[in-house]
Amino acid sequence: EGWTPLHLAIQSRCRDIAKVLLVNGADKTRRTK
Repeated sequence: EGWTPLHLAIQSRCRDIAKVLLVNGADKTRRTK
């Protein structure tokens, strides 16, 4: 719980989704709760 979409994409090894999230401004420094 508390995972961001970026965390989930990386955990699931969905590189394309992670790349789209980052290109569109996903916060790569955000931590889970």
